[in-house]
Amino acid sequence: MSFVAFINGLVLIFFASLMALVALLFPVTREVFGVAAILVGGIGVLVSGASSSSSYLEMRQLHAFLLTSSVWLIAAVAGAVPLYFWALSP
Repeated sequence: MSFVAFINGLVLIFFASLMALVALLFPVTREVFGVAAILVGGIGVLVSGASSSSSYLEMRQLHAFLLTSSVWLIAAVAGAVPLYFWALSP
C-alpha cells in the first residue's frame, strides 16, 4: 500500500509544478496559483517522503484499482485548490 501513497505523492508534486508554471506565465493569477502550488507541493513531498522508506511488494490488481481511483480523486481535489483560493466554486 505504500507504493500507492508514494505514487499519489508524486502526482501531487507534478500538479504543484504545473500550478507553479501557470503562476510564472500568467501574472494575473500569480498569487493564487503560487500559494496553491506551495500547498499542494508541500503535501506531495510529505506524502511521498513518508511512504518512500518502506519496502515495496509486488503490485496486485487491488493496488492497481486503488491507485487509479485515488489518483483521480487527488487530481480533482488538487485542481480545485486554486479555485477555492480564488473564491470560485469548483
